[in-house]
Amino acid sequence: MEPSPFTAGRRSATKLRVSSKFSGFYLSSLFFWVSLGMYATQLPVFLIKSGLTGQEVFGLALLNSSTSAMLYQRVGLKLKSKNPALALMQGYLFRSIGVLLLLLPFNVPYALLISAAGSYVLWGCSWSYISVSSTSLIGRMSSPKEQGSVLATANLINSSGFVLGSLAGGFVASQMDFTLNFALASSMSLLAVVPLFSIIGLSFVSPFSVLPQIRRKN
Repeated sequence: MEPSPFTAGRRSATKLRVSSKFSGFYLSSLFFWVSLGMYATQLPVFLIKSGLTGQEVFGLALLNSSTSAMLYQRVGLKLKSKNPALALMQGYLFRSIGVLLLLLPFNVPYALLISAAGSYVLWGCSWSYISVSSTSLIGRMSSPKEQGSVLATANLINSSGFVLGSLAGGFVASQMDFTLNFALASSMSLLAVVPLFSIIGLSFVSPFSVLPQIRRKN
């Protein structure tokens, strides 16, 4: 008799474990993705309500994507000799500063457009650091057998954090104001740096890292 899909689902779910070795990384990811949900879902709404056109917001989104695309390879090359946890911290700091740009009072023409462009550029820059360094961090800290489970857990946490942040951002922006929402988003991104301090040494010197072997072959 074949097991029902419900039983199989329960059995597979029990295999998802949160390793204590990755607890700092998971907590950091949760903070960041909550921050991202609060920022990314409310930013276009804020910009349009503040007077920008849909075409301008679309252009800013393209600026964000193109910035990430240009930096992916550069970040990957840097990680050959750089601790991925430090690169991840750098990405979180870029994101925090990018959100803060929306809160600065600029008394110049096109102030909102300038601050929004800076925020989108830093968003793209931070994403290249965050995505590449997160993958590198998981690869260095886990064995090949662990990587599937670690990635699955990370994706679950990331998705949950984004949903939570989106809901929180919508509530804060509608019931209070956008300024508070972006201030909280920036704070959450900055807070994401803290749990990474516990894994800096572990992520740089790992028994599963293949980087030393690559250098010897060269």
